Amino acid sequence: MPKRQIYSSCSDFLFSIFVTFVTVRTLCPNLPDSRKRKGYRVSTIFVARADLSSGEECFSSQLVRLMRTLLTEAELREGVIRLARQIESQYQGKTLTIVAVMTGSLVLLADLMRMIRLPLRVGVIQASSYRGGTVSGDLVTESEMLLNVCDHDVLLVDDIFDTGRTLDHLTQLLQTRGAKSVASAVLLHKLRKHEVTMRPDFSAFEIPDEFVVGYGLDFLDMFRNLPHLAVLDPTEIEAARKQAKS
Repeated sequence: MPKRQIYSSCSDFLFSIFVTFVTVRTLCPNLPDSRKRKGYRVSTIFVARADLSSGEECFSSQLVRLMRTLLTEAELREGVIRLARQIESQYQGKTLTIVAVMTGSLVLLADLMRMIRLPLRVGVIQASSYRGGTVSGDLVTESEMLLNVCDHDVLLVDDIFDTGRTLDHLTQLLQTRGAKSVASAVLLHKLRKHEVTMRPDFSAFEIPDEFVVGYGLDFLDMFRNLPHLAVLDPTEIEAARKQAKS
């Protein structure tokens, strides 16, 4: 390769690093001491390098969120193992039908079903009351992918027990479909005032009344892929709401 091309490639590379550095510094100012004390950190930044061929600085959308880790990846794994052992002890000698509530329980389902040492049937049902926000609204369900549950022992699996309306509604739905028995298991039991009298039969963790993301749980359809469970900073939630309305 001619020296001129080598120098040009090196210059382009160094310039892209400089642009990214400046952008990150602009997007991520130092956190206030109050946020540091509470354990919040800048968790995610997406920055695209400049398009040097066109001479324009083209960046992808940035996603900068302050988060506080509530449960680590290792703690989540230990909790799911405990959950699996509790379920096994309850259903020894039986074939269990798992019905997972999409989309929040997707990650939990993938881990839990591999840890339960029982004959399993696995299906899903779509249900949501958040629809991209943080405040529970009208419950919407879609049962087209639901397995035949008639005369089967069914375990509903969901990510979080919050208001309780989702599990309460789905339990009644499965009972009307002829299930022999219906129990429920959740990753997280939020300690708040619930809107129903039922409680999940199995839960891995009790958590405070805070909005959490990661391990399948989302905010505005993002953060499901985080390997840990994190609490979003309330100021970030409010800023996102205002942006969505504008």
